[in-house]
Amino acid sequence: MTKHLVFFIADGFQPLDLFGPLDTYLETNSIVPNAYQAVLMGLQAGPVKSASGAVVMAEVGLADTLAIDYLIICGGSGMRQLALKSEQQQKLRTLADKADKVLSICTGAFILAKLYQDRSFTLTICLWIKLLLSQVLPVTTVS
Repeated sequence: MTKHLVFFIADGFQPLDLFGPLDTYLETNSIVPNAYQAVLMGLQAGPVKSASGAVVMAEVGLADTLAIDYLIICGGSGMRQLALKSEQQQKLRTLADKADKVLSICTGAFILAKLYQDRSFTLTICLWIKLLLSQVLPVTTVS
């Protein structure tokens, strides 16, 4: 059965945080056909500029309805500083709640923590992000 991956990106995302996991998941399809299907999601469908200046196209936006098994929130300087409007945050939270798994890559943890301020959860992240995140948002457990 195909797992549907949604990679959430916004201006300032780190290309490695998108393309590393994306390529890893999709390479699995060469061993297990149709194991994963991926889609890029932005705040809205259209061009999204990475931290390095490269532009990729988000196929869908927060307002779109789609199948989802894993929500993967990419990191990057723009993602760490992303100020979601309340409607955008609610749509992303609804999508996250619908997913079987919600993952963040590096500083994507900042968005994940904002989505779940009302709920206890555990994050496993590197030390420098742990220090930054603990100064910004109260998180039950950061390891």
